[in-house]
Amino acid sequence: MFLEKVRDCFLIQHIQDITRKREDDKGSTLDLIFSNDETIIEDISVDTSLGKSDHGCISFYCDVEELQETNRKTIYMYEKADYDKIRQRLDVDWEKFFEADTDIEGKWTKFKEKILSAVEECVPKRIV
Repeated sequence: MFLEKVRDCFLIQHIQDITRKREDDKGSTLDLIFSNDETIIEDISVDTSLGKSDHGCISFYCDVEELQETNRKTIYMYEKADYDKIRQRLDVDWEKFFEADTDIEGKWTKFKEKILSAVEECVPKRIV
């Protein structure tokens, strides 16, 4: 089940060396590092164990700065919107507004642009 879940999530296991060894056995790879991008984990080293543990100390470099930039998105903070100003922007004679357009697609595009314009102007944004 564990391996199926790793495959389902398209995770990559980065540790290739033995991470746990007792005096009389050949060792095992029990400590793992997973990611969904093979390029962000670098310089992995398995050093000697700490204290009485039989697991090696793992150190690695994780380049998450690249991921943070790609995961950024802008969200609208509707709770801080100026709804009075939005009402003013949308207080139009809708029949006249749509008069020039004969097809539904044109009317939809014009309506959507009007709404998005009001939102863009009256709702503050934040990057997360």
